[in-house]
Amino acid sequence: MSNLVQIKSENPRFTYTVDQNRLRTEKEIIVTENVKVNHPTDLIILPLLRNPSDENNYGEIWHLSAIGGSGYYQWSILDERVAQISGSGVLKSVQVGVTTVVVKDSLNQRNQQTIKIEVIPIASFTWLEDHVEVKKSNENAVLNLIAFDKYGRKFTNCSSVDVTFEVKGAGIVS
Repeated sequence: MSNLVQIKSENPRFTYTVDQNRLRTEKEIIVTENVKVNHPTDLIILPLLRNPSDENNYGEIWHLSAIGGSGYYQWSILDERVAQISGSGVLKSVQVGVTTVVVKDSLNQRNQQTIKIEVIPIASFTWLEDHVEVKKSNENAVLNLIAFDKYGRKFTNCSSVDVTFEVKGAGIVS
């Protein structure tokens, strides 16, 4: 059992002493860790994707999660023209630009973290593997690419990019 001895205000000039004789109610105090976006860097780079035949089907998707706090989170984004985020942390690119995602602990709005989002066109691709072998009878093969922006940075996710390969001659892909 603990006794509440002092309450400090957000204003450092004010401190309140607790009179134990007048304090008659109990309060549960939950101490939590800081909320953090569960992502290895402080930047998410998504490609600009457009589907001219279906304006409702566009954008790269990235699933965000958070740790810390109470475990209940509210997700928001500062500029929905650049990207959109769902209440469960699903991020979707919309148009070229930079914005910020904010995740807050639902039970303590001051416990929050931000992460920068950048939507930019793809500038180049490279193969993930140097060498891929496929059986002659196999009609399908998995070929992995990495996309880069004009600054040479790898995209966080570009799995929705529609890439078509053509096999020429004795099995050389171009």
